Amino acid sequence: MQYSFRTRTEDTELEHILSSLEGKERADFIRSSLYFYIKYGETIQKIEKDIAEIKETLKNQPSTEFKRVVPGLKPLYKSIKRIFLKRLVPLLNKSVSTSSALKIK
Repeated sequence: MQYSFRTRTEDTELEHILSSLEGKERADFIRSSLYFYIKYGETIQKIEKDIAEIKETLKNQPSTEFKRVVPGLKPLYKSIKRIFLKRLVPLLNKSVSTSSALKIK
C-alpha cells in the first residue's frame, strides 16, 4: 500500500522538517513518527495530564504554605525537568533516523 498527504499552510514546522529530508529518508521519518505516536501517544497524553494536575495542585497552594512544605522548589523543578528531558529526548530519537535526531536547546 502507498499513502500520501499534502501539508497545509499552517504546517510550517512540519514543512521545515520534511523539506530537509529526501526520498527514502523522508518516508522512513514519517513511518517512524507514526509508529512512535502509535506506541507512545497515549503515554505522552497521560504525562501531560499528570503534569497539568500537578500544576493545578501547586497553583492552588498558598505560596507561604507551599514554601514551608517544599523549600527550594525552583531547583527541584529544574532538576525534574532536566531528568525528564534526558529520558524523553533519547526515546524520541529512537523513533527517528539519526540524521534528523532531536536536539535539546
